[in-house]
Amino acid sequence: MHCAAPSIRAKGEAEVSAILHVNTRVEGAVAYSPLSHVLVRAAGSLKKDQNDSIYFRVKQFEAAVGGYWPLREYWVVGALVGGGAGHNQRGFRDVGLFGSSSVVTYRQYDGQYRKIFGEAYAMYQRRIGSVGVASRLTQVHFDELSDRGIALGPASTLRLEPMVFGRMGPYAGRFNCLQFQVAAGLSVDCSSRRATDYSTRNVFDNSLFVSFGAVFYPHRLSKRAPQP
Repeated sequence: MHCAAPSIRAKGEAEVSAILHVNTRVEGAVAYSPLSHVLVRAAGSLKKDQNDSIYFRVKQFEAAVGGYWPLREYWVVGALVGGGAGHNQRGFRDVGLFGSSSVVTYRQYDGQYRKIFGEAYAMYQRRIGSVGVASRLTQVHFDELSDRGIALGPASTLRLEPMVFGRMGPYAGRFNCLQFQVAAGLSVDCSSRRATDYSTRNVFDNSLFVSFGAVFYPHRLSKRAPQP
Protein backbone atom coordinates (compact mmCIF):
# COMPACT_ATOMS: atom_id res chain seq x y z
CA MET A 1 0.00 0.00 0.00
CA HIS A 2 0.88 3.67 -0.21
CA CYS A 3 3.40 5.12 2.24
CA ALA A 4 1.55 7.17 4.85
CA ALA A 5 3.59 10.38 5.42
CA PRO A 6 0.77 12.28 7.17
CA SER A 7 0.97 16.10 7.32
CA ILE A 8 0.55 16.20 11.10
CA ARG A 9 2.62 18.46 13.36
CA ALA A 10 0.76 18.67 16.70
CA LYS A 11 -1.53 16.89 19.17
CA GLY A 12 -5.17 16.79 18.08
CA GLU A 13 -4.47 17.06 14.36
CA ALA A 14 -6.02 14.54 11.97
CA GLU A 15 -5.81 13.61 8.31
CA VAL A 16 -8.27 11.73 6.09
CA SER A 17 -7.05 10.73 2.63
CA ALA A 18 -8.58 9.17 -0.49
CA ILE A 19 -6.15 7.94 -3.15
CA LEU A 20 -6.73 6.64 -6.69
CA HIS A 21 -3.98 4.67 -8.43
CA VAL A 22 -3.73 4.73 -12.22
CA ASN A 23 -4.74 1.04 -12.28
CA THR A 24 -8.04 2.15 -10.59
CA ARG A 25 -7.15 0.72 -7.18
CA VAL A 26 -8.46 2.99 -4.41
CA GLU A 27 -7.06 3.57 -0.93
CA GLY A 28 -8.51 5.31 2.08
CA ALA A 29 -6.74 6.19 5.34
CA VAL A 30 -7.23 8.04 8.62
CA ALA A 31 -4.33 9.33 10.74
CA TYR A 32 -4.57 11.07 14.11
CA SER A 33 -2.27 12.42 16.83
CA PRO A 34 -3.79 11.67 20.28
CA LEU A 35 -0.64 12.88 22.06
CA SER A 36 2.25 15.14 21.13
CA HIS A 37 4.64 13.32 18.78
CA VAL A 38 2.38 10.23 18.64
CA LEU A 39 0.61 8.95 15.51
CA VAL A 40 -2.02 6.26 14.97
CA ARG A 41 -3.24 5.29 11.49
CA ALA A 42 -5.62 2.86 9.79
CA ALA A 43 -5.93 2.29 6.05
CA GLY A 44 -7.64 0.06 3.52
CA SER A 45 -7.37 -0.63 -0.20
CA LEU A 46 -9.84 -2.08 -2.71
CA LYS A 47 -9.93 -2.92 -6.41
CA LYS A 48 -12.77 -4.81 -8.04
CA ASP A 49 -12.68 -6.37 -11.50
CA GLN A 50 -15.49 -8.38 -13.11
CA ASN A 51 -13.44 -9.81 -16.00
CA ASP A 52 -12.94 -13.57 -16.07
CA SER A 53 -9.50 -14.05 -17.67
CA ILE A 54 -7.62 -10.73 -17.41
CA TYR A 55 -8.19 -9.06 -14.05
CA PHE A 56 -6.65 -7.57 -10.92
CA ARG A 57 -8.52 -7.60 -7.59
CA VAL A 58 -7.35 -6.30 -4.23
CA LYS A 59 -8.69 -6.29 -0.67
CA GLN A 60 -6.23 -5.06 1.93
CA PHE A 61 -6.11 -3.34 5.31
CA GLU A 62 -3.41 -2.20 7.73
CA ALA A 63 -2.91 -0.37 11.04
CA ALA A 64 0.16 1.44 12.34
CA VAL A 65 1.53 3.49 15.23
CA GLY A 66 4.48 5.85 15.25
CA GLY A 67 5.73 9.33 15.88
CA TYR A 68 6.52 12.66 14.23
CA TRP A 69 8.96 15.46 14.98
CA PRO A 70 8.61 19.01 13.60
CA LEU A 71 12.02 20.47 12.74
CA ARG A 72 12.03 24.25 12.98
CA GLU A 73 9.27 25.95 11.01
CA TYR A 74 8.92 24.09 7.73
CA TRP A 75 10.14 20.52 8.17
CA VAL A 76 8.58 17.45 9.76
CA VAL A 77 9.97 13.91 9.92
CA GLY A 78 8.27 10.78 11.17
CA ALA A 79 8.22 7.00 11.36
CA LEU A 80 5.57 4.28 11.63
CA VAL A 81 5.48 0.54 12.28
CA GLY A 82 2.48 -1.65 11.67
CA GLY A 83 0.91 -4.70 10.12
CA GLY A 84 -1.98 -5.84 8.00
CA ALA A 85 -3.47 -8.51 5.79
CA GLY A 86 -4.89 -8.83 2.31
CA HIS A 87 -6.28 -10.95 -0.50
CA ASN A 88 -5.10 -10.34 -4.08
CA GLN A 89 -6.21 -12.01 -7.31
CA ARG A 90 -4.58 -11.45 -10.69
CA GLY A 91 -5.26 -12.99 -14.09
CA PHE A 92 -3.33 -12.23 -17.30
CA ARG A 93 -1.80 -13.67 -20.47
CA ASP A 94 1.83 -14.63 -19.92
CA VAL A 95 3.57 -14.44 -23.31
CA GLY A 96 6.76 -16.45 -23.79
CA LEU A 97 10.20 -15.07 -24.54
CA PHE A 98 9.69 -14.85 -28.31
CA GLY A 99 6.09 -13.61 -28.21
CA SER A 100 4.82 -16.71 -30.02
CA SER A 101 1.15 -17.55 -29.55
CA SER A 102 2.18 -21.19 -29.02
CA VAL A 103 3.74 -20.32 -25.64
CA VAL A 104 1.01 -18.04 -24.27
CA THR A 105 -0.06 -19.13 -20.79
CA TYR A 106 -2.99 -17.79 -18.80
CA ARG A 107 -1.97 -17.04 -15.23
CA GLN A 108 -4.55 -16.88 -12.44
CA TYR A 109 -2.85 -15.98 -9.17
CA ASP A 110 -4.72 -16.04 -5.89
CA GLY A 111 -2.94 -15.07 -2.68
CA GLN A 112 -3.86 -14.40 0.94
CA TYR A 113 -1.13 -12.82 3.02
CA ARG A 114 -0.06 -11.06 6.20
CA LYS A 115 2.51 -8.29 6.42
CA ILE A 116 4.52 -6.19 8.84
CA PHE A 117 6.23 -2.96 7.85
CA GLY A 118 8.28 0.00 8.94
CA GLU A 119 8.20 3.41 7.30
CA ALA A 120 10.08 6.70 7.54
CA TYR A 121 9.30 10.02 5.89
CA ALA A 122 10.45 13.64 5.63
CA MET A 123 8.34 16.56 4.45
CA TYR A 124 8.92 20.24 3.64
CA GLN A 125 5.77 22.29 4.29
CA ARG A 126 4.87 25.79 3.14
CA ARG A 127 1.62 27.74 2.95
CA ILE A 128 0.59 26.49 -0.50
CA GLY A 129 1.46 22.85 0.09
CA SER A 130 4.23 20.38 0.79
CA VAL A 131 6.70 18.03 -0.89
CA GLY A 132 8.35 15.01 0.61
CA VAL A 133 9.93 11.60 0.38
CA ALA A 134 9.02 8.38 2.16
CA SER A 135 10.19 4.79 2.15
CA ARG A 136 8.61 1.61 3.47
CA LEU A 137 10.17 -1.80 4.12
CA THR A 138 7.53 -4.55 4.13
CA GLN A 139 7.79 -8.24 5.00
CA VAL A 140 4.98 -10.15 3.27
CA HIS A 141 4.12 -13.76 4.13
CA PHE A 142 1.62 -15.64 1.95
CA ASP A 143 -0.56 -18.03 3.93
CA GLU A 144 -2.09 -19.26 0.66
CA LEU A 145 -0.74 -18.79 -2.87
CA SER A 146 -1.86 -20.55 -6.04
CA ASP A 147 -1.73 -20.29 -9.84
CA ARG A 148 -4.75 -21.69 -11.74
CA GLY A 149 -5.77 -23.53 -8.58
CA ILE A 150 -2.37 -25.20 -8.15
CA ALA A 151 -0.83 -24.42 -4.76
CA LEU A 152 2.60 -22.80 -4.96
CA GLY A 153 3.36 -23.46 -1.31
CA PRO A 154 4.36 -21.02 1.44
CA ALA A 155 6.14 -17.94 0.13
CA SER A 156 7.42 -14.67 1.51
CA THR A 157 9.06 -11.53 0.18
CA LEU A 158 10.79 -8.47 1.54
CA ARG A 159 9.85 -5.33 -0.40
CA LEU A 160 11.37 -1.86 -0.44
CA GLU A 161 8.89 0.85 -1.46
CA PRO A 162 10.29 4.39 -1.88
CA MET A 163 7.92 7.22 -2.79
CA VAL A 164 8.01 10.94 -3.66
CA PHE A 165 4.92 13.10 -3.29
CA GLY A 166 3.54 16.61 -3.43
CA ARG A 167 0.44 18.15 -1.86
CA MET A 168 -1.09 21.48 -2.82
CA GLY A 169 -4.03 23.46 -1.52
CA PRO A 170 -4.97 26.80 0.06
CA TYR A 171 -3.44 27.53 3.46
CA ALA A 172 -5.99 30.23 4.31
CA GLY A 173 -9.66 30.73 3.51
CA ARG A 174 -12.74 28.54 3.40
CA PHE A 175 -11.09 25.54 1.73
CA ASN A 176 -7.83 25.44 3.68
CA CYS A 177 -8.87 22.03 5.08
CA LEU A 178 -8.40 20.34 1.69
CA GLN A 179 -5.29 19.53 -0.35
CA PHE A 180 -4.68 17.55 -3.52
CA GLN A 181 -1.89 15.02 -3.80
CA VAL A 182 0.18 13.38 -6.52
CA ALA A 183 2.67 10.59 -5.76
CA ALA A 184 4.94 8.15 -7.55
CA GLY A 185 7.04 5.29 -6.31
CA LEU A 186 8.43 1.79 -6.72
CA SER A 187 7.87 -1.59 -5.11
CA VAL A 188 11.06 -3.65 -5.32
CA ASP A 189 11.63 -7.24 -4.25
CA CYS A 190 14.81 -7.26 -2.15
CA SER A 191 14.56 -10.74 -0.62
CA SER A 192 17.91 -12.42 -0.02
CA ARG A 193 16.47 -15.78 -1.09
CA ARG A 194 14.87 -15.65 -4.52
CA ALA A 195 12.00 -17.92 -5.49
CA THR A 196 13.22 -20.78 -7.69
CA ASP A 197 10.08 -21.55 -9.72
CA TYR A 198 8.80 -19.22 -12.44
CA SER A 199 5.25 -18.84 -11.13
CA THR A 200 6.34 -17.68 -7.68
CA ARG A 201 8.96 -15.30 -9.11
CA ASN A 202 6.25 -13.77 -11.27
CA VAL A 203 4.23 -12.83 -8.17
CA PHE A 204 7.18 -10.87 -6.78
CA ASP A 205 7.89 -8.74 -9.87
CA ASN A 206 9.01 -5.16 -9.27
CA SER A 207 6.41 -2.51 -10.05
CA LEU A 208 5.94 1.24 -10.51
CA PHE A 209 2.94 3.16 -9.16
CA VAL A 210 1.48 6.61 -9.77
CA SER A 211 -1.47 7.95 -7.79
CA PHE A 212 -3.66 11.00 -7.32
CA GLY A 213 -5.80 11.92 -4.36
CA ALA A 214 -7.35 14.35 -1.92
CA VAL A 215 -6.41 14.94 1.72
CA PHE A 216 -8.82 16.42 4.27
CA TYR A 217 -7.73 18.01 7.58
CA PRO A 218 -10.77 18.19 9.91
CA HIS A 219 -8.89 20.05 12.68
CA ARG A 220 -8.50 23.05 10.37
CA LEU A 221 -12.27 23.58 10.28
CA SER A 222 -12.16 24.97 13.82
CA LYS A 223 -9.04 27.10 13.34
CA ARG A 224 -8.53 30.40 11.63
CA ALA A 225 -5.37 30.15 9.56
CA PRO A 226 -2.99 33.09 9.89
CA GLN A 227 -2.95 35.51 6.99
CA PRO A 228 0.05 35.19 4.68
